[in-house]
Amino acid sequence: MTYLKEIWTKCDQLAKKEGGLRVTKLLDFIIAHFKHGVYTAQYFDTNFHTLKNQYRKDIITYGRWCKFVDQLSDRKSIHYLQNKIDFNIKFADFIHRKWTTNKNLTLTEFEAFCKDITEIIIKPIDSWEGAGVNKYIIAESDLNNIYKTLSTGSFIIEECIKNEESLQLSKSLNTIRVTTLLDKDGQIHYIKPFLRAGVGNSVVDNYNAGGVEYEIDPETGIIFGKGFHNGKCTCTYHPQTQVLMPGFKIPRWSEVLNTVASAHKLIPECRYIGWDVAITPSAIELIEGNHDAGYFGFEYFGTTGWYKIIKTCL
Repeated sequence: MTYLKEIWTKCDQLAKKEGGLRVTKLLDFIIAHFKHGVYTAQYFDTNFHTLKNQYRKDIITYGRWCKFVDQLSDRKSIHYLQNKIDFNIKFADFIHRKWTTNKNLTLTEFEAFCKDITEIIIKPIDSWEGAGVNKYIIAESDLNNIYKTLSTGSFIIEECIKNEESLQLSKSLNTIRVTTLLDKDGQIHYIKPFLRAGVGNSVVDNYNAGGVEYEIDPETGIIFGKGFHNGKCTCTYHPQTQVLMPGFKIPRWSEVLNTVASAHKLIPECRYIGWDVAITPSAIELIEGNHDAGYFGFEYFGTTGWYKIIKTCL
């Protein structure tokens, strides 16, 4: 009932804003939901409700996303992308930072790991969207207290890495999401890459943690259009550093694409993967991979209609 009331309220708000009858808006939402698999957030908060059917069929909706993620994912292999330890082992050639886990880790071993490291970041092994991630400056931290917190769950402990200078836009590590899609013929397609930049004091760059996302042209590695932040595409400049972002060229872009393509070859049974990539002064570094990279970044800002492309690869 709560969900139905929410829909009715949103239909009323939409009718008052754009004209027309509330019941007409409701009827269109119901049709769109069953025909295209769209849910309330996308229907009302993006321009989906203004599109004609000929354009709606090309949009990634939640329903379509669920179907192709299931179709393109090998259930026996997705643990390499869900579990951070399995990921680091599987893709060791693309990971240059020091890391360990808290499993059977003694305080002495933890202290030895932290030696000669300036900062560490601790992540729950199965977390997502930056949940439960904490960053510590070694010189300012009590290692004994940090070690005690490790007893509360399963964690991966990693050396903090730094962005190449031009990408140091915030306190967090700023990563690039590059989604690769393996088609029926084994060819790799790059689906709407974007830069994720943190804002404020957040230790992660995720949109849900207040970050901003900027679309990247996959051919040139150049950012175009305004950044998506707090539900709006208004960020011409980075909100914190005021760096002008449209026209900004991602450094070593061809290396980024080659890295994710090479990594995908190690797990071809999972045909759809969203890679989080960091560019450091010395390497292109894989941070994690996602077999169910969300549709949110594809259709909520910038270019849209990505389902049309994905359908050709299914």
